[in-house]
Amino acid sequence: MAFEKFKPKVCSCCGQTEEYVISLDAGAADIVMAIAAAIRKKGENKVSPRNEMEISKKQMNEMGYHRMVREGFLTSNMVGNLSKARSHGLIARVESGSYCLTTKGADFLKGAPVPRHAVISKVTGHNVGYWYEFYEKVTIKELMKSGCYWEIDFTIRDTKILVDAPCTLAFQFN
Repeated sequence: MAFEKFKPKVCSCCGQTEEYVISLDAGAADIVMAIAAAIRKKGENKVSPRNEMEISKKQMNEMGYHRMVREGFLTSNMVGNLSKARSHGLIARVESGSYCLTTKGADFLKGAPVPRHAVISKVTGHNVGYWYEFYEKVTIKELMKSGCYWEIDFTIRDTKILVDAPCTLAFQFN
């Protein structure tokens, strides 16, 4: 199915566009996975990416990228890109510098499809909807490279982490 190109709202006074689209990609999925891993280790659905998760590029190179994500760490660039995952409602800011994994984010990590393209207001900076939300959905498996998958062993309900049985954190990298 071919979709028309996104046409943002335009200000009638100045002619500037008032919104733009952010598409969910593998980098945003990695950020959500790392936050989920850090939350799971901590046992609390609140983590400060800058203070609790950030590692240097040297540390990342020593550890390896996939292990870094799996163990709940982020690079400085990834911390700077939290807004993409937040714009899609997969994580949420709970206080200055701290984020939580949303129920939607946990469901996404368990394979639930989510809209691929979020529409963001340039005025408020918030998500104002999704572009073709019922047709353009994506799952974690579709975003990950061939042979990679992610599975978490907990569910998020409100601010609580509910551990599922049996306990299995699963990764597969080819």
